[in-house]
Amino acid sequence: MLCVPRLEVFLVRFIWLVLVCLLASVGSAGAETALPPGAAAAMATMSPQQIQQAVQNAPAGSLPPGIELPGSAVDKAAPPEQTQTLPEEITVDSSSDQQTAQDKQDKQDKQDKQDKQDKEAQDTENQDAEQVVNLAQGVSSLERLYRSQYDSSLSQSLSQFGYNIFSSSVDSSSKLAVPSDNYLIGPGDKLRIRIWGNELDAAYTGVVSRDGTIDAPRIGIIDIAGTPFGKLDEIFRREAEKYVQGINISVSLVELRSIEIYVIGEVGLPGLHLVPPFSTVLNGLIAGGGVNKSGTLRAIRLLRGGELHQEVDLYNLLLQGSRTSDVPLIDGDVLFVPRIGATAAVAGAVAQPGIYELTGEKDVAALLAIAGGTLPQSFVDRIHLRRYSKNQEFVIEDIDKNAGADDLAAIKIQNGDLLELQYLGAAWPQTIRLQGNVWFPDVFNYRPGIKLSEILKSPELLKPKSFLQYGLLHRYDPQTTEYTVEQFPLADLFKKKYDTSLNPYDRVEILAQSAFGKPIQLTKGVWRPEVVKLSGHVWFPDDYPYVPGIKLSQILTGRDLLKPESAMQFGLLHRYDPQTTEYTTEQFPLADLFEKKYDTTLNPYDRVEILAQSAFATPVQLTKGVWRPEVVYLDGNVWFPDVYPHHPEMKLSEILLGRDLLKPETILDFGLLHRYNPETTRYNVERFPLADLFSKQFDTTLRPYDRIEILSRATFNIQEPVMITGAVWKSGEFPFTPGLTLTDLSSLAGGFRFDADQQRIDLSRQQITDGVASTIHHTLSAASDGAFALQPYDYINIRSVKDAASFKSVTVSGEVAFPGAYRIRDGERLSDLIARSGGFTEKAYYYGAYFVSERAREIQQASIDRMIDDLETRTQTITAAKAQTATGGEDQALAAVQQSSLESLIGRLRRIKATGRVSLTIGPLESIRGSAFDVVLQPGDSLHIPQRPNFVSVVGSVYSPNSFLYQNQMSADDYLAKAGGATKTADDNSIYILKANGEIVSSAQFSGLSFSSLGGYQPMPGDTIVVPEDLERVPYLRFTTVITDIIFKIATTAGIVFAI
Repeated sequence: MLCVPRLEVFLVRFIWLVLVCLLASVGSAGAETALPPGAAAAMATMSPQQIQQAVQNAPAGSLPPGIELPGSAVDKAAPPEQTQTLPEEITVDSSSDQQTAQDKQDKQDKQDKQDKQDKEAQDTENQDAEQVVNLAQGVSSLERLYRSQYDSSLSQSLSQFGYNIFSSSVDSSSKLAVPSDNYLIGPGDKLRIRIWGNELDAAYTGVVSRDGTIDAPRIGIIDIAGTPFGKLDEIFRREAEKYVQGINISVSLVELRSIEIYVIGEVGLPGLHLVPPFSTVLNGLIAGGGVNKSGTLRAIRLLRGGELHQEVDLYNLLLQGSRTSDVPLIDGDVLFVPRIGATAAVAGAVAQPGIYELTGEKDVAALLAIAGGTLPQSFVDRIHLRRYSKNQEFVIEDIDKNAGADDLAAIKIQNGDLLELQYLGAAWPQTIRLQGNVWFPDVFNYRPGIKLSEILKSPELLKPKSFLQYGLLHRYDPQTTEYTVEQFPLADLFKKKYDTSLNPYDRVEILAQSAFGKPIQLTKGVWRPEVVKLSGHVWFPDDYPYVPGIKLSQILTGRDLLKPESAMQFGLLHRYDPQTTEYTTEQFPLADLFEKKYDTTLNPYDRVEILAQSAFATPVQLTKGVWRPEVVYLDGNVWFPDVYPHHPEMKLSEILLGRDLLKPETILDFGLLHRYNPETTRYNVERFPLADLFSKQFDTTLRPYDRIEILSRATFNIQEPVMITGAVWKSGEFPFTPGLTLTDLSSLAGGFRFDADQQRIDLSRQQITDGVASTIHHTLSAASDGAFALQPYDYINIRSVKDAASFKSVTVSGEVAFPGAYRIRDGERLSDLIARSGGFTEKAYYYGAYFVSERAREIQQASIDRMIDDLETRTQTITAAKAQTATGGEDQALAAVQQSSLESLIGRLRRIKATGRVSLTIGPLESIRGSAFDVVLQPGDSLHIPQRPNFVSVVGSVYSPNSFLYQNQMSADDYLAKAGGATKTADDNSIYILKANGEIVSSAQFSGLSFSSLGGYQPMPGDTIVVPEDLERVPYLRFTTVITDIIFKIATTAGIVFAI
């Protein structure tokens, strides 16, 4: 019984030895050496030279946190990018120096810490900027002065004109247009250089250093500071052709350098700011946190070189859309915003009420001009000019309705004046409204013949991400007091290819791309944005863009929206359910809403309906104390099921206006009309021809409480599929709809894949002739037969072009110039791959090349499986024989333990997977071409070139298994001696060396079978000396000599295979 533990020890040590051999084989391939209060007012009296000098001489710490003066730590050049190794692309920072690994790590740690501090400072600055903007856009002291000084209802909402441009603007300097060919390259510009041709395909990304040079690998250092961008391709090509011919080079700008400007005075964030080139005065002001309401918009000073370069009046941009004064900035410019000058306000019936800053405006006519002029409903007989003088307010009322331009020009304006224009008591102004995704939503005076192009003069009026395909024109019908919506081509309008005349009360709406985030398809190719509808007894029924969190009070803003005799008890809120596509109706207290005692949040596609008192003329009592007006219901397979107020002689065509109301899969043959019988309070169902209704061949009069139901094919479970398979993105069955074409079906399937044969499309069709079903075949082309009409149960097969979409690629890693994955062609060899990857680097260790072949892996795995099967058969035979010959109980127990241990060993061996390594003996690229090792590449092959290791390993039955520094002229005996020598259980005659290239050197390859010859062998760096266990020393295991021989073969096969 004492021999059983010894057997377990042996098995554990032997399996460990096998795993060590495998790990040594794999490891050898991958082994590598591892400003204070009052300052702005004081600056208003300084000359440009004094301002410039004050900025340059400002002491440290006087500027806002995170801002430094020129010559300090602020670096205009962009920070170096972290170098990344990607397939066929290398990022290079030409300003970085060659450093050791430890230096690089220290620099990286320092950079990470600095990046974290910079991010925290930036977050703080962003929060400060947001607070500054919010403060600047609140109620200013000047606005409070006008509102409190002139106790007038018209002046209570006055705000300073123009300052909202900074609250609604975003800093778009990062999205500036690509510079022209004349743009001069300078330090900090980031370039991407792509080289291809002559078996080269690579790209580099680098930053122009402070000295104006860039280091392009394989080309060298090139001085490009001051070079026009358009000449870079020629310069780089000329330099590259000094080393290689027949290549192409393309240079592009990845990132522009920054310039320094100072933004000081009455701004949110005064100080030094970094902005991209081509930034304008407006960009600079936005970077400086915007102009405070205490600052001027009309006399902003641009200082350049210590001199006044230009005085900027933002009213030119705000009132005329002109950017002539919004000039580009250059490095070192100073923007100084003095305090606001004289002001006057205009309130009431003008196009743009507000508080205006005065420069050249000296009279009433000029003040009215900058306020957009009077509205048609202004009561010019009651123009008040309020002026506060000597603590008393007085009113000038001598401006009559016949006053001409000369009369208005004769009345002078003073600082602090308020001009009021009263509204007509019962008149509604004839206006045109511009709304939506525009910088300045506004109301324009209507005049006969006004064109749409006079409202939308320029794309500069649109905010970013506007929907340019079309805009919406809400046409007002004075007969029905309803709006109808038309689409107009917005892009064609700006190109002067389209225009139209406007009517009084029309509304022009510009949509944002975000409005189509959750579109609803009405008909093929038509989409509707998320909206909230206001309808019923109101002056202007309309659709409002939905935004998350929108309240009912934001739609019903006041009683002036309601027509006379509106029902104030309650309104109706039709809630849309996207799950059922149905509406449910709720009542809400209308009077309480206007008194701010009630409010609610709206959902997309909700409908707000205001009722007229006349709607309750013939009420129907539903429950005690609850009444409902006479209505007509529309439901079924329509986009917007709804409830419509009924009126005498109401027609069915007034509800079903067009096919765009219907969802897909609608049955057009007929609809159902549920007729309400007030005598029986029951419904009778009638059919009506739906298609004839739309073609105006049928109509009928509706009664109160009738229900119109549109049916879907799904209601009757109509399922007539068509099928498409093959080279499309989504194969399968799709429901057939009348008019379905080959193009439609391929679109439903996601379109054709890259490998699709679109010239030979197979169509199989079922037909029934004389009661017998048969199949016919057609060959179609996507180009010429796209409109081919399909029938139910058609079967379409899209064939694939052989190998069109396959990726035959191999990988190369380690010490080559451009490691990565490469696509190969048939017959391409190993030397071609090495050449395409740029050749070996100086650190390449040819001797340790690790080449893996997928085909070799399959062969190895099959060989391992066969040997394990053989091993299992032999062990079963031997253990069975031992069990039969065992006589005593101790022998039988030993045999059972041996059998269990061997079965466990076989189970572990079966988990060994082949690596597919092919042993290669290679050298420089020139020596590989034409040699036996220049193998033909197969998809999935990989080559790894390690760095030269500096050790030799000793494993197995030695006293100190370890790795030892490689020393020239040292033999295997020397390394064994360093490991303490072989143990008593070592097999001295079976010691072998596993070379770094995958080959094995054993004593059998020398003159004798003893280790004396092998002991003199000089290992190479990366080699492993393996000392096996001597199994003959264990008497009861001598019968396993054949088994251990098989195990040795399995281990070596799993590690390598010789090239054939």
